[in-house]
Amino acid sequence: MDDREPQDLHALIASTLATACHCKVEALREEMNLVDIGLDSVALVSVVAQIEASRNRELSESELLALFRTRKVGDIMALAHKMMGAEQSA
Repeated sequence: MDDREPQDLHALIASTLATACHCKVEALREEMNLVDIGLDSVALVSVVAQIEASRNRELSESELLALFRTRKVGDIMALAHKMMGAEQSA
């Protein structure tokens, strides 16, 4: 079980997305379309790998497919929190 706070997960996801999109974290908005900010499937694989490594947990195939279906920054944030944050309360 990971005892890090959900805010840490949010900061990690935001930082990882910003790095992958070559922008500042402060520039990210929940309503932004991932493609519009330059996040393609290759960059998303990198984002997912960094999130998995930080939590020492691999996402299942169905979780990965769900992440790859997201379209907006807020969607990926919420889904990643649901997948990775849920184990904090277990």
